[in-house]
Amino acid sequence: MTSGTARKVGLLATTLAVVVIVVALRFVGNDGAADGPAGPAPDDTIGHETGQSPKDVEDYWTPERMEEAEPAPMPEDE
Repeated sequence: MTSGTARKVGLLATTLAVVVIVVALRFVGNDGAADGPAGPAPDDTIGHETGQSPKDVEDYWTPERMEEAEPAPMPEDE
């Protein structure tokens, strides 16, 4: 193998390794487990219209109701 061919093979191997690492990092989360499709960023706000005024909502959530509130069910991994 000539030095030019060896250099091309080395460059190709390095490029392939970088591509594999970038793709792997794209699909692996902070905990090391593979993630599904990307969801909203942690700083994104998700909401919907309620049809209620902010005052009505504030009046509804009394301290007693807040004490009795339970978290909404979260989706589970398949």
